[in-house]
Amino acid sequence: MNHLLEKILGVQSLEFVEVDGNFHILDYSPRIHRFAEHPGEVQVGQDSRIYFPELIGLEDVLRAVLGGNEAQLELTAIYRETPTEEPLYFNLYAIPKTDNSPKGSRLAIFFQDVTQQNILERKYVQITNDLTLVNRNLLVYKNYLQYIIKYMADALFVTNALGTIEECNHAAQNLLEISEDRIVDRPIHQIFNNVKLLPIQKEFPQVLTVQTIKNLEVNYVKQSGVNLTILFNCSLIKIDDEDKFVYIGRDITERKRVEKEMEIALQKERELNELKSNFLSMTSHEFRNPLTVILSAAELLQVNRQNVADPKTSKYLDQIHKSVENLLELLDNLLILGKADSNKLVVQRKPINLSEFCEDLLETLELSSPIRRISLVNQCEDTLWPMDEKLLAHILNNLLSNALKYSPNQTPVYLRLYPENDALCLEVEDQGIGITLEDQTNLFELFHRGKNVGNIPGNGLGMAIVQKSVEIYGGSVMVSSEPGVGTIFKVNLPLK
Repeated sequence: MNHLLEKILGVQSLEFVEVDGNFHILDYSPRIHRFAEHPGEVQVGQDSRIYFPELIGLEDVLRAVLGGNEAQLELTAIYRETPTEEPLYFNLYAIPKTDNSPKGSRLAIFFQDVTQQNILERKYVQITNDLTLVNRNLLVYKNYLQYIIKYMADALFVTNALGTIEECNHAAQNLLEISEDRIVDRPIHQIFNNVKLLPIQKEFPQVLTVQTIKNLEVNYVKQSGVNLTILFNCSLIKIDDEDKFVYIGRDITERKRVEKEMEIALQKERELNELKSNFLSMTSHEFRNPLTVILSAAELLQVNRQNVADPKTSKYLDQIHKSVENLLELLDNLLILGKADSNKLVVQRKPINLSEFCEDLLETLELSSPIRRISLVNQCEDTLWPMDEKLLAHILNNLLSNALKYSPNQTPVYLRLYPENDALCLEVEDQGIGITLEDQTNLFELFHRGKNVGNIPGNGLGMAIVQKSVEIYGGSVMVSSEPGVGTIFKVNLPLK
């Protein structure tokens, strides 16, 4: 038995078939059938090529092996599909038989099942290819990340656990106006003179428990003397089981400058509003006293007007009376707006009876318009409602006054009250001159009056007061109007 036969016989899953010089089967092992093209049909005396078509075309080589001119024939990884459609891989070895048979008379062909080995090899090749692809993709991704980090707009620093800078990008060098060789290998807190920025060795255990540092503003002075404000965010990461700190810094110098300017401007605006409010309060007080005197004098003259000979005097007294009342109303409105601008108007809710409140309000409004009747539709009669009486009065007074003023005397005005989603809804509807779409855009601006009001008197402050009161209340106001048809205002006031 030669060395190859000895090697083959020592391998498991090995079967054989013995053939003569014409390749007819002389003998075979018990389980040779599973290697045949048609399992279960191997018979002595049959041509072996019927069962093992791999031998077709190799006759000359087999004869050379049989005659001793070739040492052996070896075919590897032959594929066969089993009846169960499972793959079968085997190696084929042909050698001359060397027992007592005449030389060159018999050929031994061995079949070795290498299915598992072949499958494992194929899996190994696939895994190797996959790993090669993954490594290639990782390399591409790594290069991509390095490119992003290198050219990102924000400054980046990577330090070790002791705070020593190991890497920085171009943005960091440009921001600090320092070359890379003067940044790397230096503690970061030395560059920024801020021990809070990065841990030094004695502080490191405490920092490890925090994991991140967010929105830390650090001042830095360039070599040119320019002061910078840099906003830093830091994260603790692990690279090859080593703790690293990654710092992203953004130059917010311009933003801080704008914020400071805005704060100054806001402070000036607050001071201006306070000054305006004080001026309006003072003006209201200074004008109210003489106007009250004028009004009182006019009323006394009206009481004694039978002693006045001139018939025009009564008309002049009525004009004085109305003018003084209009001036007092204007001063009241300006005072309300001044308080609103200076945040002196706040919501102060307390339980009130809406029915009584509205009835008193309507009675006061109808004193100046005795032929008008405002229809009240109240769905909030049964309980007390937490409302701010002053703000509610500002809203209803102005909306109802406008509804009366800008609608014909014979048309009704409706006031509807009803609850809706934890809020009180007020609706004021008239059948008056309406509001154009153009005027609706500027409806709540100070001193704005509609183009279709004609000679109807007014100062353009009422709707501004309504909007301010609703805003302070945290509610909303909506308008629906059509010129010549009428207007509906809906106000939503939250109860909490």
